[in-house]
Amino acid sequence: MDPENTHCLIRPAIEQIKTGNYSAARDNFAKVRKVKRDADVLVQEGIAWQQAGVNKDAEAAYVAALRLDPKSFEAHDNLGFVLFEFGRFQEALSHFRRATELKPQDPDAQAGKAIALQAMGKHSEAIATYRSAVQVDKKYLDCETLQKEFLWSKTACKTAAPLIAQISRK
Repeated sequence: MDPENTHCLIRPAIEQIKTGNYSAARDNFAKVRKVKRDADVLVQEGIAWQQAGVNKDAEAAYVAALRLDPKSFEAHDNLGFVLFEFGRFQEALSHFRRATELKPQDPDAQAGKAIALQAMGKHSEAIATYRSAVQVDKKYLDCETLQKEFLWSKTACKTAAPLIAQISRK
């Protein structure tokens, strides 16, 4: 294993996740972390688990990434979506807020913040925030695209649906 080539290090574990061999994937990720302990590797691990719907492992990877790099935009943004899936909306909102502090114009973080606000019943703030995301990227008006390209879950899209409908009407 070349300790400088992150992609080569994590590829076997990601393939194992895709085939459902989670135990072997966990073992391989543990080996990778011994060779190369950095936030980017942990974020990639989190994304792989999130894509597979294994959100507990995704959460653990993102939290570990943030321990190494508290300013990791990707870890904050993706952790926000994982926490949202668990119904932990206040925690999700905290991570989306931090992500938007790190990258104020990022539409994914803005949209994530909006759905957390919507889930918490803060519709006015949610619509304004979601509108900001749509102004940057019109893809946020299409949940099918969000699920395919941005790791959005059905739950996230269902929560965004009234925001999308309201923005689309104007």
